[in-house]
Amino acid sequence: MSRLLSLSRAARLAGVSRGEIQAKIRMGVLTTFEGSVKLDNLLVVYPELELEDSGMIEHTARIRANAHTKYQHDCLPSEAQLGAEVNRLKLELSSANAKIENYHHLVMSLKERLLGMRAECTHQQKAMLQAVVHWMSHKVEHWK
Repeated sequence: MSRLLSLSRAARLAGVSRGEIQAKIRMGVLTTFEGSVKLDNLLVVYPELELEDSGMIEHTARIRANAHTKYQHDCLPSEAQLGAEVNRLKLELSSANAKIENYHHLVMSLKERLLGMRAECTHQQKAMLQAVVHWMSHKVEHWK
């Protein structure tokens, strides 16, 4: 299968302007495929084509072909990196669990203080405190 070249690339290889390549396309001398020119077709029209630069085309094609595999290989972390990340995440989880436990104790202490305040409140205030305590208890149940 022949390599496809952009019109600009084809013009550079042939040593002509892009306008000349476009003129050859309009005259039907060169054909295009999805806006690109086939290298084989370009060689027929321009047999004196400077192919030294086309080595870059093959080189680029090889880089592209190997890029995906190399990217996957280069992106995979080592066992040491994975182990270090696992240890970091364990510490982060332990810290988060300790904070959750502290918040739980804080909420339970607040609940007890609110219940203790009921003795000094009016009937309406007691009802409001009871509603707040009930709401807090309901929310804490959903944390579990």
